[in-house]
Parts: sequence; C-alpha cells; structure tokens
Amino acid sequence: MQIKEIHLETHKLQALKTFYTQTLELPMVKEKKQSFTIEAGVSKITFSEATSSKQPLYHFAF
Repeated sequence: MQIKEIHLETHKLQALKTFYTQTLELPMVKEKKQSFTIEAGVSKITFSEATSSKQPLYHFAF
C-alpha cells in the first residue's frame, strides 16, 4: 500500500514546519499562509492550521 497524499491539522504549524524541513530535511513542495506540504518518498503530507478547538493528532507514523 502506498499513501500518496494525507492532510493533517495542527495547532503547532511552525514547529512542525521546522521539524520536517530542517531536522528531517524533507523538501517542502508548497507553502501557504496557513499550510505547507512536504514530500516523503512518494507521499505528500500537508499540514494546515487547525480551525477548531478540538485537539488534533499529535503524532502519526507510516
């Protein structure tokens, strides 16, 4: 199984951007004011600023 695209919401957008692009050195392929997308192999992962007060997922792995 291949996950080609996934969209996740976060309350820590800047911290995740720093982690994925600087710590893991994954390429950012798109950036907007409220979101960014990185590539990990064949997968594209988009993180966007959470719009609800619900606590979004903190961690995921695949």
